[in-house]
Amino acid sequence: MTAQDSINDYWTGRAPGYAEYQLRPERLADDTTAWSEVWSPALRAAPLDVLDAGTGSGQVASVPAGLGHRGI
Repeated sequence: MTAQDSINDYWTGRAPGYAEYQLRPERLADDTTAWSEVWSPALRAAPLDVLDAGTGSGQVASVPAGLGHRGI
């Protein structure tokens, strides 16, 4: 098994539980607020093209979209 195979196996097995945990209703609002506090000062004025590369469920990428940026 190659190193890449090991990485793929790990994340393929971990992804469903990660997405389930990340999108739990009781934490979603707090996480969205926290990520908004990160992205708002870090990004220039909207609209920008923002790349979401391999970030799981896309929950974090939805924050810049909510700020008026375009996902690519």
